[in-house]
Amino acid sequence: MIKNDLQNFLKKKRMMKKEVSSIAISTAVSIGVACVSGAFVLGKFIAQYEYMEQQQEKQKKSLISKIVETEILSEEFSIPEYNKKDKEINKTIQKYIRDNRTESENKLEDTNQKCYEGIDYKEPYIFEEKQVRAKNSEKMVNLCQKAVLLDPSNSKTLFYLAVAYNKNRDYTRAIESLEESANLENRIAQRKLGIMYRTGSLVEKNTEKYSHYFSLASANGDKASKIIQYHNYY
Repeated sequence: MIKNDLQNFLKKKRMMKKEVSSIAISTAVSIGVACVSGAFVLGKFIAQYEYMEQQQEKQKKSLISKIVETEILSEEFSIPEYNKKDKEINKTIQKYIRDNRTESENKLEDTNQKCYEGIDYKEPYIFEEKQVRAKNSEKMVNLCQKAVLLDPSNSKTLFYLAVAYNKNRDYTRAIESLEESANLENRIAQRKLGIMYRTGSLVEKNTEKYSHYFSLASANGDKASKIIQYHNYY
């Protein structure tokens, strides 16, 4: 795995730093920094170390680039996986991503994160009539609306906006946002709509639409939809 390569790389780099520093110090002590020859040897060690640092920096960037291309940009990738294994990797990747984005892209990402964190979405979540509005639900709606305005084609943000509307008891807009998200191939939105049409929650029961949305979600790789359909849950 690429991320394992990066872990090994960072470990070797830390060991190399200690080793080179130790050699340089012992050489300086044994020869004597005051001597011209001793200063020359020490300088040579420093030059070699700087060259190795440059080469390793290139290698690190190459490894991180591969992670970005193969995993970070995919919908399934989760940054917290790195937190558990190596905080240094997570910090390095996050910095690399921000440094290689434009200012507008970073602004979009920050706005999206505010939307996601504000909602605090957890499964299982049911789209249904709520007895009371959730605390700060209007603020949640505003945050996610801003995110959607910046990127109307982001199916995840549209899904979170649907959740915000539902928590704010704005059911018509919740369904509209959910349908927009589903039309953009968001399999969770497709599954939720399937459940709603199956149970009659916020919409009228409709067997045809239930089958339609569950088929879409299953085709998009949603395992939960396959299990629900197979066992005829709900």
